Amino acid sequence: MFRCFLVSSLLLTAAPAAAAQIDWPQQIAGLDGVTVGCSNANKEKYAAKLCSDMTGHVMAELQKANIAADDLGAWYSHDEEEPAKPGTMTTPLKVTIFVRGTNSGGTYAINLRSRLSVDYEKAVEAGSEGPVRKGELVLWEGSTTGSGPRDALARAIAGAATEKLDAELKQVIEAWPAAN
Repeated sequence: MFRCFLVSSLLLTAAPAAAAQIDWPQQIAGLDGVTVGCSNANKEKYAAKLCSDMTGHVMAELQKANIAADDLGAWYSHDEEEPAKPGTMTTPLKVTIFVRGTNSGGTYAINLRSRLSVDYEKAVEAGSEGPVRKGELVLWEGSTTGSGPRDALARAIAGAATEKLDAELKQVIEAWPAAN
């Protein structure tokens, strides 16, 4: 168990990889707000707390920047659908947190992903006369995984995942038309 925790500790403390440069002003042009939600694959208190902490942090950052945002809450990914976007937003940027954890013989592992995306209802391939398709365009995604004692692990995973998400969120906020 010490070896698993040591490996996860090293992974969690490593500096985040250099992110690909995203042209955020171009990507967010025409968006009219942000939805924030959490897809939770666990019915445990630590997972619910991770969802609450992460979405609360994102909502606070967006509110400080005066960007219209709606908290969709958390849903249990095994039997619930993602809540619908609010009627006040036509095309929001989606910030989705994904929590997944396991417990195998007292060894805990958690994967915490963050995604920035946009839903499209009428997407067609450029130059194509083909069928219209629904889809989700993923603009950025970060993932943090580790294993070890559950209480310490949840804090470490949340800290590392928040650091990654904040780096992109800061760029989105700076590029958001209403924030300039």
